Amino acid sequence: MSSLAEDDATVVARVRAATVPGTESSDPVPARFALELRPHQDPAVVMTAVEEALADLRARVSPLSALDPEVLILDLLDRALAAVRPAACFAAGYALAEQFDLITAEPDLPTAFFPEQGTAQAGLQLGGALSGFPPDCYVDPEPALEATPTWVLDRMHVPAAWAFSEQSGRPGRGEDIIVAQPDTGITAHVELVGVAFVPGFDVIDDDNDPTDPLNEPGNPGHGTGTASVLVSLDSYVVTGSAPQARLMPIRTIESVVRSGRSRSPARSTGRSKKEHKSSP
Repeated sequence: MSSLAEDDATVVARVRAATVPGTESSDPVPARFALELRPHQDPAVVMTAVEEALADLRARVSPLSALDPEVLILDLLDRALAAVRPAACFAAGYALAEQFDLITAEPDLPTAFFPEQGTAQAGLQLGGALSGFPPDCYVDPEPALEATPTWVLDRMHVPAAWAFSEQSGRPGRGEDIIVAQPDTGITAHVELVGVAFVPGFDVIDDDNDPTDPLNEPGNPGHGTGTASVLVSLDSYVVTGSAPQARLMPIRTIESVVRSGRSRSPARSTGRSKKEHKSSP
């Protein structure tokens, strides 16, 4: 690893060319690079070296997660990536990788592939079991399917799997299983009444309350919908594929249409494994 001042200056110049002051950008995420270390490298040593080299840019380096210490995340707290100059962003990544002998240094560029946000609120006016679901968490009614409300489970051969477990003398329907569910969190809904829970948590606000605040565009309530298809009992409309499982809800993302640049999924995976070990 080179420590020459001129080499560090070259890296700083490349990074400056790939970023803009945060005050000049609408991107809420700070300029970020994922640094993949070589097997022999000490993460602590690399973290210190990168932060010292980029100190003028308010660099902060931390592990992606406890489960993956060989990937570090470099955040430039006062700057944002210049997404309109992707070549410069990748050039900065190449310079970082060369200077610190990394496998890769990849800029965390935003993507333009987000669905348009419609204004229709049809899902919020539906009655019965769908009364709490937001737009895009449902499909239009198909009368031909009303006679077979469990057609999805049948299509996936879930009842056959339940029967096989029972015939084999094994726990079925998710019994004795804890499902850790990283999503937008959950909220009270009739489809989750009677579901067995284990304590969840929120990696966004760093607390033990996985409640979905329903205040973000892009599928608010998504976690409630996915929880229902996982563990809902057969007492209402939806029956989950594992209705006897225990659910560990984890508020990991705020919006499903802009989750790719969040570090929270990696953090939630590590913490869910830790929480599982302490669950009865």
